[in-house]
Amino acid sequence: NDEFSRTIKSLHLSKFADFDEKGNSILYPRLKSWGVDTIVLAGAWTDDCILATVFDAVDKYGFDVINVIDGVATTTHNHGNALKIIGEGMAYNSMTKDVLEYINTPDAFAQSPHF
Repeated sequence: NDEFSRTIKSLHLSKFADFDEKGNSILYPRLKSWGVDTIVLAGAWTDDCILATVFDAVDKYGFDVINVIDGVATTTHNHGNALKIIGEGMAYNSMTKDVLEYINTPDAFAQSPHF
């Protein structure tokens, strides 16, 4: 199952903080080898894992990030604050429907996203 071969079992807030048994980064080399320059991010713990991953993706590795705001969640009262931090300085905050519309638009990747 090729999709499962891409799974990273993470114990860190930032998904970029996971290393193999030799101390090598796991996620960044994979993304680089696939030619990825933009990460569409969804997941849990907006104020922890999502925020930490966005910081690393943008600041440390230079990726563009689209944070899918209806695809992230947390159990704390800090969800709205985390979305505000992400959207005001680091990433695009966008709804799933807008991301899908952009991806499914002919020649979408030849132009800058307008979320």
